[in-house]
Order: sequence, then C-alpha cells, then structure tokens
Amino acid sequence: MEQSIKDSTIAMNKARVIGNYICNNKNQLGVGLMCTVYEAKHLETNNYVALKQISKKAIKEKKLTAERLKESYDLEIKILQKCKKSNNKNVISLLDHFETSEHYNIVLELCDQNLKEYIEQKENKRLTEEEAVDILIQIVEGQKCLHEINYCHRDIKPENILVKGGVIKITDVNLAKYIENMLTKTCSFVGTQFYIAPEVDKKQYYSPYKADIYSLGVVFYEMLYGLLSKQEKNVNFKEKIERSTLQISDILKQLILKMIQEDPNDRADWSWVSSCIYQYLINKSTNSHSIQVISSFYFNAWQEKYQFLKQIIEDLCLLQIKNENIFLYQSGLLIIKLIIQLVEEKVVELQNATKISDAEFYKSELKLLSIYRYEYLRVVQNWYQQQMDEKKKLLCNSEHLKDEFKYIERSKQFDRHFQRYLVEFCNQLNDLEYKEDRLKLQKKLLQLKLIVACDQKNDFELVQTLLSSRLQSQGNYILSFVQHLQDLRIVEEYMRELQPVIDQILNEG
Repeated sequence: MEQSIKDSTIAMNKARVIGNYICNNKNQLGVGLMCTVYEAKHLETNNYVALKQISKKAIKEKKLTAERLKESYDLEIKILQKCKKSNNKNVISLLDHFETSEHYNIVLELCDQNLKEYIEQKENKRLTEEEAVDILIQIVEGQKCLHEINYCHRDIKPENILVKGGVIKITDVNLAKYIENMLTKTCSFVGTQFYIAPEVDKKQYYSPYKADIYSLGVVFYEMLYGLLSKQEKNVNFKEKIERSTLQISDILKQLILKMIQEDPNDRADWSWVSSCIYQYLINKSTNSHSIQVISSFYFNAWQEKYQFLKQIIEDLCLLQIKNENIFLYQSGLLIIKLIIQLVEEKVVELQNATKISDAEFYKSELKLLSIYRYEYLRVVQNWYQQQMDEKKKLLCNSEHLKDEFKYIERSKQFDRHFQRYLVEFCNQLNDLEYKEDRLKLQKKLLQLKLIVACDQKNDFELVQTLLSSRLQSQGNYILSFVQHLQDLRIVEEYMRELQPVIDQILNEG
C-alpha cells in the first residue's frame, strides 16, 4: 500500500530521508534505464542498504510509460520475493519495498561492487580460471533459482552481477520473462547491446533460455580474457580465443564457443554448461564442494540421460534428412517414447517428494513431447501401412511391432525394437553424403550417439567398458563426454571402438 511519505531533504548532510532510510545522494551506486540506485542507511538499525528508486512519472525520452514503470516495479518485487523463499544466496536479497509520492522504492542488500568493477581492479584486468569458474558456478546457481520459478533474466551482463564478500548476486530482474518451459519463445526485445544474443538483436522470435546462455558466454569470456571495448562491433570470439597467448584450458574455450554459437539450436543448454564445468572440476581435482554444487544443477544421472536423448531428437531435425527409406521417424518415435517414460517416472517421483513446482515443469515438458510423439507416430503409421500393403519385409516384424508403430504406448518388445531400429538407422546414415564439414561432423556425432543410446537399457556399461581408457580422464560420464566431441577423426575412432555394441545387437537378431 502506498505510504503518505514525501521525500524530504536534509541540506546539511546533502541526504534525503525516504521512508525509514537516509539516502546518500553523493553515493550513487548505479543508473539504469528505469532507475537510480543509491547507498542508504536504515534510520533505526543503522544497517547500510542499496535503495533503488523508480520514477512514477513517464520518461518520454526513454519511451517509458507510467504503466510500464509500475509493471517493472511489481515484477521485480514478485520475483525477488519468490527467490527469497528459496534461500538462494546467488540472487540479490529483497529487504523492503514501499512507495512515495514520486517513486517506487526497492530496498536491497548492499554489495561491495559489480563484476565489471571487480574485474577492472585485478592486476591483469582478468580473473584466474579457478575464480572465473567459481563465479560462473554461482551465476548458474542464481539462474537455477529463477528457472525454478519459471523466469529467464534476459539482461545478463557484468553490471548486473554483484559481488559481496566473495558471494555472487544476480540483480536487476525487472526485465525477466515468465516462461512455461525452457522451449518457450518470445518476441519482446530487451537486454543490453554487446551482450544480447544475435537472434534478439535481429528481432527474431527467440528462446529467453538460450539467449541468457549467449549473454553469460560473453560474460565468461570477459572474466577469462578481460573486458572488451564496447565500441567493437561484430566481435569474432573464436578468432580472439585462437590468437590469444593466454593459457586457458581447452574445455573452457570450448564452453565459451558453445555458449556463444550464433544459431541457438547449436548453442549450449544449461545441462551442457553444467557438465562442461563438471569435467573441468574433475580434471583439476578441485574441492568437492564445487563439484557438489554444479552437480546439483541440471546434472545427475537421470538428467544427463534425459538431455542426451533429447539432443538426439534435435540432431535428427538439424540434418534435415528427406530420404523416406531411412528409419529417421521410426528411430525418433522410439526415442521419444523412451524420453516420455523417463519424464512420467520423474513426475511421479517429484510428486511423491512434494516438489510440486518441479513436477509442474516436467508436466509441461510432457505436453510438448506428446506433440512430437504424435507427429512422429502419424508418419510411422502411414509408413507401416504402406509396407504392409506392398508386402515388404520388416525388421522385427510381429504383432508387437504393429502395436509399437500403431499406438502411443511402448510395446512388450520395446527394448528390442529400440536397439534394432537405431542400429539400422545408424548404418543407413553411412550412405548419406554431406559436403559441408559441419554437417559431416553432425552426422557422425549422431551415429555415435545412436550407438551409445543402444546401450541405455544396460546403463551404458558396455560402452563404458569399451571406452574406459578414453573416459579415465573425463570423470567417467559417457553421455557428457560424447556431447563435447568436436573432432571428426576422433568421433570416427570412437565409432570403431564401439562396433562390438552393434555386433552384439545384430547377433541377437
């Protein structure tokens, strides 16, 4: 409720009393599109705070209406109140909020500085690998908090990442976007130039989820390599990384490049980011607390398997295979059926654990997956009927196969169908030729993933055994290990080493 409080000036101190706070006009902490932030002190407790003021009057030169300013204030309060309930230390804490005659006021915990200032004060104007990764982990944890309440930040930059006693705090959530799931797209274009994703800059429909990853990729680059001049246009990050004489771990270089991929379909997701950090921590034999923290975010055995299978479906779409004789839809349908089973089991598990918000998230995923399943099933049903009409011989032909390709449920012979059709599809891909190196790599990576997926019912034990020497230095997480491969020659070597997986399936008939 609006308080009948008027901003009064104490001339001798050049300060204003605003509500229960003395606002220091001299110590302006920051100025944003919609607000100004000051250092202030609570009149009774003498505790220092950050007081954020948003004008109630329209700002014509910035094309901000009074309604838009009110919406911004309400949104920030709503998000910060929800984050406070989760006790997440990596999102700025809301201490108080109130209205005066001319302003909306948000009282936040006072931090030491922002990440830009923190980097600038370093002797080399950049952070060590260990410190940069630690900060990245904390930002990811803050993002996790926002995602759990179905919001994406949409304005990730060093100025919006605060530091307080070594603890990272994400702030300025007033541009955040509510999303029903991680695949939700929007057409509202916000953010800060230089950090916004290419698809946002081009005013295309975009996923806020993937746009945030791009922005964080630029921030992570600046942590490791130093702040960039904002006068630069069309920064070629790959060229800068390759030319740099700094000794940065290859896995962190790959992580940056994957996060800032121009095509959001090729860009890393949060699971990819987390698994990459995990591999770095394992290789560095760093402290177990950091490993435990990053493992908790979108990274566990179930999540890894789930993301791996989803990535295969995305890969199928990227290759744009139009040959009707290739078992793309048959394999895709079987993979989607498996993913749906995993998600249905996860929803039950979360509901039993009374994790309602998490359960609701995966229920929304189920709706989307069901749409995919219907589309694949429709194509496969037509294909199956055509094969029957033409009396063609089918792999695993039986009443079980008929049920598999006719109904949404999995048949009693699902595991057998899954393996046989994925192996056949993998072999069929050998006949597809691509001229572009990028597509050649994508095809081989898809084949490798199909082989690995065939061993899923055995928890990937055979694959683990066959690649044990390769995995020894990679933390023994086969699924994330496969996702990181970028060298066509190495992918082909792994495929040869995994040939026994294919042979075993073919011998079983």
